[in-house]
Amino acid sequence: MSSSSDEEKIEKALGRLEELLKERSLTVCERRRGALAEAMLLSARERRESRGAHFRTDYPSRDDARFQRITVAALAGGAVKVGFMDIAAIG
Repeated sequence: MSSSSDEEKIEKALGRLEELLKERSLTVCERRRGALAEAMLLSARERRESRGAHFRTDYPSRDDARFQRITVAALAGGAVKVGFMDIAAIG
Protein backbone atom coordinates (compact mmCIF):
# COMPACT_ATOMS: atom_id res chain seq x y z
CA MET A 1 0.00 0.00 0.00
CA SER A 2 1.16 3.51 -0.66
CA SER A 3 1.35 6.39 1.81
CA SER A 4 -2.09 7.57 0.69
CA SER A 5 -5.11 5.73 -0.58
CA ASP A 6 -8.78 6.03 -1.33
CA GLU A 7 -11.70 3.64 -1.80
CA GLU A 8 -10.96 3.17 -5.51
CA LYS A 9 -7.29 2.27 -4.98
CA ILE A 10 -8.12 -0.11 -2.15
CA GLU A 11 -10.82 -1.87 -4.18
CA LYS A 12 -8.42 -2.17 -7.13
CA ALA A 13 -5.76 -3.70 -4.86
CA LEU A 14 -8.30 -6.15 -3.40
CA GLY A 15 -9.31 -7.20 -6.93
CA ARG A 16 -5.70 -7.72 -7.98
CA LEU A 17 -4.99 -9.71 -4.82
CA GLU A 18 -7.98 -11.95 -5.54
CA GLU A 19 -6.66 -12.53 -9.08
CA LEU A 20 -3.20 -13.40 -7.80
CA LEU A 21 -4.54 -15.84 -5.24
CA LYS A 22 -6.55 -17.67 -7.91
CA GLU A 23 -3.77 -17.86 -10.53
CA ARG A 24 -2.17 -21.04 -9.27
CA SER A 25 -2.05 -23.49 -6.44
CA LEU A 26 -0.54 -21.86 -3.36
CA THR A 27 1.58 -23.12 -0.51
CA VAL A 28 0.30 -22.75 3.05
CA CYS A 29 2.73 -19.85 3.54
CA GLU A 30 1.47 -18.09 0.40
CA ARG A 31 -2.16 -18.50 1.49
CA ARG A 32 -1.31 -17.02 4.89
CA ARG A 33 0.48 -14.08 3.29
CA GLY A 34 -2.53 -13.54 1.04
CA ALA A 35 -4.84 -13.52 4.07
CA LEU A 36 -2.57 -10.99 5.78
CA ALA A 37 -2.57 -8.74 2.71
CA GLU A 38 -6.36 -9.01 2.51
CA ALA A 39 -6.68 -8.15 6.22
CA MET A 40 -4.53 -5.04 5.72
CA LEU A 41 -6.54 -3.91 2.69
CA LEU A 42 -9.93 -4.58 4.30
CA SER A 43 -8.82 -2.75 7.44
CA ALA A 44 -7.73 0.25 5.37
CA ARG A 45 -11.04 0.21 3.49
CA GLU A 46 -13.17 0.06 6.64
CA ARG A 47 -11.26 2.80 8.48
CA ARG A 48 -12.90 5.74 6.75
CA GLU A 49 -10.64 8.42 8.19
CA SER A 50 -7.00 9.51 8.17
CA ARG A 51 -4.93 8.76 11.28
CA GLY A 52 -1.16 8.64 11.66
CA ALA A 53 0.48 6.89 8.71
CA HIS A 54 -2.95 5.85 7.38
CA PHE A 55 -3.96 8.71 5.06
CA ARG A 56 -7.09 8.50 2.92
CA THR A 57 -7.50 11.22 0.30
CA ASP A 58 -11.28 10.60 0.34
CA TYR A 59 -11.38 10.95 4.17
CA PRO A 60 -8.57 13.42 4.96
CA SER A 61 -9.52 14.08 8.60
CA ARG A 62 -9.58 12.05 11.80
CA ASP A 63 -12.96 10.86 13.02
CA ASP A 64 -12.51 10.18 16.73
CA ALA A 65 -16.24 9.72 17.29
CA ARG A 66 -16.32 6.66 15.02
CA PHE A 67 -12.75 5.39 14.82
CA GLN A 68 -10.91 5.99 18.07
CA ARG A 69 -10.92 2.21 18.33
CA ILE A 70 -8.62 -0.68 17.53
CA THR A 71 -9.00 -2.46 14.20
CA VAL A 72 -9.31 -6.23 14.65
CA ALA A 73 -8.94 -8.71 11.78
CA ALA A 74 -9.52 -12.45 12.04
CA LEU A 75 -9.57 -15.42 9.73
CA ALA A 76 -12.91 -17.21 10.21
CA GLY A 77 -14.00 -20.11 8.03
CA GLY A 78 -11.40 -19.24 5.41
CA ALA A 79 -12.57 -15.63 5.11
CA VAL A 80 -10.97 -12.51 6.56
CA LYS A 81 -13.33 -10.54 8.81
CA VAL A 82 -12.56 -7.00 9.99
CA GLY A 83 -14.16 -5.14 12.88
CA PHE A 84 -13.38 -2.62 15.59
CA MET A 85 -12.94 -2.90 19.35
CA ASP A 86 -13.24 -0.09 21.86
CA ILE A 87 -9.93 0.79 23.46
CA ALA A 88 -11.51 0.53 26.94
CA ALA A 89 -12.40 -3.11 26.25
CA ILE A 90 -8.72 -4.13 26.27
CA GLY A 91 -7.67 -1.92 29.19
